Amino acid sequence: MSKGGMENTPFEAIRKGLVSSVNRENCTAQVYFPDMDEKVSFDLPVMQKNTLNTKYYWMPEPNEQVICAFFANGAQDGVVLGAIYSEADTVPKEFLESDNCDGILFPDGTLIRYDVTNHKLTIDIKGKIEIIDENGPISINSSG
Repeated sequence: MSKGGMENTPFEAIRKGLVSSVNRENCTAQVYFPDMDEKVSFDLPVMQKNTLNTKYYWMPEPNEQVICAFFANGAQDGVVLGAIYSEADTVPKEFLESDNCDGILFPDGTLIRYDVTNHKLTIDIKGKIEIIDENGPISINSSG
């Protein structure tokens, strides 16, 4: 893999590549493109859902397949739009149990899944749980 050098390389506005490295503090990633002689991008910002008042955070992992968009002013100015599933990295079966399901499956097997159709939240934690409430008691109400 050769680092940088994409500024003089022809490219398409939308490209598929593999994450080379991440900078968690700056929320950026470098992406290499096997179909472009394994050229590596500059640090690209990783798109987030919210960044102003409500803050979301996720980072792709090295070797994860991602989609990048590049602006008209060159290959150094782009963004990582997100990761995509492939034949090698398939959708987890836990998310296919319902037609309308969102969730996160972590590498240790911890699962957070919401089944919208059945109105069911599943949280399967493989470690410890810590809940911090600085403003008062914690209430859990159940009718069943």
